[in-house]
Amino acid sequence: MTALISISDIHNGPDIDHCLAGFLAAKYNLSHKRFSLPELAGKPDLSAEELHQTLFEGGAAIDAAERLIAQVDVPSLLIGYSAGGTIGAMANSVVQIFESQLFVSSTRLRHLTASHFKVPSLCLFGQYDEHQPSPDWHKEALVERYEVAEFGHDFYKELPVESWAPLAEQFFELKG
Repeated sequence: MTALISISDIHNGPDIDHCLAGFLAAKYNLSHKRFSLPELAGKPDLSAEELHQTLFEGGAAIDAAERLIAQVDVPSLLIGYSAGGTIGAMANSVVQIFESQLFVSSTRLRHLTASHFKVPSLCLFGQYDEHQPSPDWHKEALVERYEVAEFGHDFYKELPVESWAPLAEQFFELKG
């Protein structure tokens, strides 16, 4: 059975009503394990801004990636939200724990290189997300991209998951 791993954003979102991973797990009877990014970082009590700074300026991203590697024991599919996706890509570049990776509004990926994406990878961004990687980055990193029209960074918290789940279903080749 395919295992599905999801990693939250720095706000520990999305909530259950907007969680693509939970939706797919229920629809396709997949095993699903959700990781809280604040807990993976070992900093559950920090504010979102403090956590972001600690992860990407203080080196906690490496610790979070190592904790993730230690807890994923079978090759899985990844859905990583925002900074959670970046941690997933970092972990998978060290040890291949994911067969394919779907990143949702993971703007920090723009700081990674093709060596972080050795498996099929897809990024979903809101059209108006000003921090998403450039089309040139996607070509160099060999990462597919899709923009959700007329939304910004938080599209995954605003849109009903059913409206954008077909992108993930097609990417992961899920069949009912």
